[in-house]
Amino acid sequence: MVDVDGRDFEVVTAGGGTIRCHLIVVATERLPNIGFLEGSGVKAGAGVLVDEYLRTNVSNIYAAGDCAEVYDINRRESRINFGWRSAIKQGQLAGENMAGGGKVYIKNTEDYFGLLYGPPLLERAGA
Repeated sequence: MVDVDGRDFEVVTAGGGTIRCHLIVVATERLPNIGFLEGSGVKAGAGVLVDEYLRTNVSNIYAAGDCAEVYDINRRESRINFGWRSAIKQGQLAGENMAGGGKVYIKNTEDYFGLLYGPPLLERAGA
């Protein structure tokens, strides 16, 4: 990948050709290792299902970080978590909530990407 003019990029293909583009997105799939929960009574989908307090359906059991499947207010669906920033925030809130803190976790994809990549990338992507 080569930065062409501060705005566009050129990607060099395996065959030696080039593709000029405005935006490059690298995506990886991460799947939490939650198989050990089978038969435990803890509800799981792609990850451990939690409410806005990061509580599972089983009393006094919380989940946070890459294994937690949380509600995303922008997508209006539950999704597994990704990334250090939200994992750290979830861990802190889950710990506080275990101690009776009663703090709500709100997953907001739009805010996360704005923070991670900044407005220029979002504008170039048409967001």
